[in-house]
Amino acid sequence: MKISLMKTTLHFRFLLLLATVVLAGSNAMANQYPVTSTNDAGAGTLRQAITNANTHIGNDTITFSILLALNYYETQGVNTYPVIVLSTTLPTITDSLFIDGFTQTDTNLGSVPGKTVGADNYAQPAIPYPDVYIVPISSYSFPSGGGSLAGNCISINSKNVTIRGLCIS
Repeated sequence: MKISLMKTTLHFRFLLLLATVVLAGSNAMANQYPVTSTNDAGAGTLRQAITNANTHIGNDTITFSILLALNYYETQGVNTYPVIVLSTTLPTITDSLFIDGFTQTDTNLGSVPGKTVGADNYAQPAIPYPDVYIVPISSYSFPSGGGSLAGNCISINSKNVTIRGLCIS
């Protein structure tokens, strides 16, 4: 009877330890927030994805899966791309975040030709066109301070932020 009780206690402690590790680990895992809309605000927008990522402590990823239907795209056919038109500055990024524009279906197939640059005549390779463009609405007023521009619709106040595959105007 005593051995059986010890086994039960040992199993209980093991399960409790396992549950603690799993629950603690689930809070540290990165969340993924998909952008599915070119709208400025609301469900599936870049604004909402940044807001959601800011509320989750730890590394997060914003991906893009914007379909042509019901969204704003520039041109049609080859070299078409979604355009997110912002009416105000996006929320400041306040935690580790990876914004991956390369997750958007590659429909903007062109590239900027490579150039030779710098004093060392570095041969820069061609750069593929981004697949998501972010632009301010024509009436957007950039915040200014001291006579110079002080913003471009996106602000970062955190370490470990990577943005790739986007064109931010």
